[in-house]
Amino acid sequence: FKCATKNAAPVACATGKFSLGGAQACTDCPAGYYCPDPGASPIVCKPGTYSTGGAVTECTECPAGQSCPKVSAAGTACSSGYYSPGGQANCKKCRPGYYCPTDTKNRELSCTGGKYSTGGATTCSTCTAGKYCPTTTSGEYTCPTGYYSTADSTQCIPCPPGKACSTSAITATCACNVGSCQYSIGKQTSCLTCPVGYECHSDSAPKLCPLGYYRDSTVTVCTICPAGKACPPNIAPVTCTAPEYTATTGMRECLKCPEGYTCTSTAITKISEGQYSNSNAAANCPAGSMCASQQDRTPQACPTGTYSALGEMLCHLCPAGYYCSSSAITGLCAAGKFSLEGESACTACPIGYYCPYIFAAMVEVCPTGTYNDAADKVKCLTCPLNKYCTTSSATDCASNEYSAPGDMRCRKWPGGYGKNGGTGKLEPCSKGYYSPAGATTCTACSAGYFCVEKSVYQVPCPAGTYQNNGAQDVCKSCSKGTYSLFGATICSACPAGKYCSNPWEPPRICPEGYYSASGAAECTRCTTTGYCGPQTTSPATCPKGFYCNYLTKGVFSSKQKIPCPAGTYSSTGASSCSPCTAGYYCPVGTANDGLQA
Repeated sequence: FKCATKNAAPVACATGKFSLGGAQACTDCPAGYYCPDPGASPIVCKPGTYSTGGAVTECTECPAGQSCPKVSAAGTACSSGYYSPGGQANCKKCRPGYYCPTDTKNRELSCTGGKYSTGGATTCSTCTAGKYCPTTTSGEYTCPTGYYSTADSTQCIPCPPGKACSTSAITATCACNVGSCQYSIGKQTSCLTCPVGYECHSDSAPKLCPLGYYRDSTVTVCTICPAGKACPPNIAPVTCTAPEYTATTGMRECLKCPEGYTCTSTAITKISEGQYSNSNAAANCPAGSMCASQQDRTPQACPTGTYSALGEMLCHLCPAGYYCSSSAITGLCAAGKFSLEGESACTACPIGYYCPYIFAAMVEVCPTGTYNDAADKVKCLTCPLNKYCTTSSATDCASNEYSAPGDMRCRKWPGGYGKNGGTGKLEPCSKGYYSPAGATTCTACSAGYFCVEKSVYQVPCPAGTYQNNGAQDVCKSCSKGTYSLFGATICSACPAGKYCSNPWEPPRICPEGYYSASGAAECTRCTTTGYCGPQTTSPATCPKGFYCNYLTKGVFSSKQKIPCPAGTYSSTGASSCSPCTAGYYCPVGTANDGLQA
């Protein structure tokens, strides 16, 4: 509403105008706005519409083919390559694969196949010949080698077999010349020449000639290889040169002339037995060689232990017991040597062995007690006296050792034996002689000793015997009244005062009451008028003041010297004491001239 005066009633605003409270007049709607309510503030036009101001109740939509970047101004025409369907603030660029004609800018149109646009185009571009446009948006691409295209093409066409396409822009193809052996298998820029060894047709790949066939430059098909030539794959026929050959057609290579044959380039001939092929000619197999089944161009030397004569195919084993050269049996093995079949030389029997046969390897070690210290022996030698032997040697025994014939070792010289000075043999020591172990001579037994046969040492004569001579085998017995100890050379007389009842016992002392002279076998009882103390050599007279009488003591009954008891006396030789005379006294042991008044 508007209020022109203070005392006039409010008047409603015209359509498209507006007034806010307290206004004296209605206001035009400003450019870029529209006023649908006269009592409200103007509303700004939304993008893609516009208004130029005045009595506006709604905004005007931007026309098709125009852009309305400002809501307060009318639209302007879209530029070339742009379009607008209407109601747009800005024109849109025509997309790739589309075009926007200049006479209508309200939409975009699709490019058809074989044409293209990359965006912002007013027309679609035509794909040029030799190129292809797979989509309407990607532009054009050059055809690859071996392909071609016409204008407006979405793809390239492969050059067909039998033809060539020199450039990608051609619309026609060039046929290959069959007469010049050309071909193509498609997708090629030029025709190819058929390779040697292949069969070719203009519109297919070359085919390798079968084995044993070939093709030359003047024909398109393969031909079988003739005899005398070889046709390896991919090359022209090769003429065989002797001794190589091909005796039939269709061979891919020349054959080597086999062992035992001679050959020309087109033929093969077997050679005779006992011959060999020498520089493609038959020759006799030489002595000392073998030409087995004519299989060797070069004769093979006979192996060791075999031989052959001229013209023989095979080598023969050298027989047992013989020795051979490569071309013949040379001779018989000597005694002490041998050979087996297939050995060219005789083998010497080794030291320490014997070989009884020349036809067999019977190499026997020398038996115990024998030896061979040289080679080539048919029997072994007995180990000699006083030597020790291995199977291959004999060595002298040491000076204190011996061995019998056939012994393999030396022994220490045994006790009781000596060496015979003439023969060197072991002999037992005779009676009266001895030898300790290790001694080689027998020694005479010393006086005081005896030696039986084969004595190892001399034995002292036992007690009671003696030997006053050397080299004796028994001792002499001592008589009674004499004695001897071990190893005595004489018998000693029994000393006085002693007795020797057994000559092998030491002298015994005569007891009291007995006596003996030198050489006594027994002691003698003392006399009636005397007495004998221990070890007495003769009786003594009983002294004054004593009496001598027999007393039993042990096994002896002896006469003793006894003092006269008190109250008695005696004179010399008394066997009893007399009573003391009246008027005298007699202490113990009083003599007759010693009476005391």
